[in-house]
Amino acid sequence: MSLELEISEGKEPSKLPAGAGRAAPHGSALIDRIDSVLFALRHELLKACKKHAPMHSPHEGHSVIREELDELWDHVKRDTGRSHEAKEEALQIAAMGIRYVLDLCDDNAPIVDLVDWIGDDSEKGDAVWRIFVSSKLTMREAIQRAINQQHDKAQTRA
Repeated sequence: MSLELEISEGKEPSKLPAGAGRAAPHGSALIDRIDSVLFALRHELLKACKKHAPMHSPHEGHSVIREELDELWDHVKRDTGRSHEAKEEALQIAAMGIRYVLDLCDDNAPIVDLVDWIGDDSEKGDAVWRIFVSSKLTMREAIQRAINQQHDKAQTRA
């Protein structure tokens, strides 16, 4: 079964042998790199949701994304486009793109109140992220499902 088919069917992708690296376009090394970037992106998105109020209009969303894009462009012009700081700017652009969708395009927006439940608890954040990426739920629904699962666990222990 091809990796693309496994992913489209929601299955855990097959792992290639260690050392496959970049030679295989969808090798485990690439998947690990994607997971790492998505983890950093999730962290940036949650941080932004806690720090800033929801976007109120498409014009505001565009302005926020444009500001982040301009900051990355400054790095490119200074020939520091591969630096850690440039990477942070690129992650902020991606996070603001997702924030745009969550705040302005999702029927359940905004999600700031539910992000407060996650706080700095990486276990809660990881649980939400696993639910979100493995389902077709909105971020709000994924957070709500994680809250329900934690509540169910607490009830089971009691």
